[in-house]
Amino acid sequence: MTTATKRLIWFIEITLTTIVIDQLIKFAITSSTKLPIEIIPGYVQMMLFKNEGIAFSIPLPTIVIVPLVLLLILFGALYLKKELDLTKPLALTAVSLIIGGAIGNLIDRLRLGYVIDFISIWKFPVFNVADTAITIGIGILILWYAAFEKVK
Repeated sequence: MTTATKRLIWFIEITLTTIVIDQLIKFAITSSTKLPIEIIPGYVQMMLFKNEGIAFSIPLPTIVIVPLVLLLILFGALYLKKELDLTKPLALTAVSLIIGGAIGNLIDRLRLGYVIDFISIWKFPVFNVADTAITIGIGILILWYAAFEKVK
């Protein structure tokens, strides 16, 4: 098996795993009759929140959000492919998390017209696994790129 094939398999595995975990947990949350659940009273709870907006629940109609998200995924992937060294496992993992998270939320948007959010931490906007994957992926890229640029 070539190195390029191994990288492609890695990309697909991380992306699909992110999507599957996100969708399974969202299914469990929407099926639960015991919500909200206080994890740390007053600070952290699991709850069902139907996010009809974009990031941080900023309101926009679905007819605008879906094409916008698709364009962001497409152009973002093309930009990252051009700008990043995707032969590096960490960069490839970060991109996989970002794309998997974006697709996980897009599935909700296309299927339901809103995104299922369920993690509530104090005064922070309610979020989900896909949002977490996107944030972690972006964080990895920022740290990786900062370290990479420092070496130059």
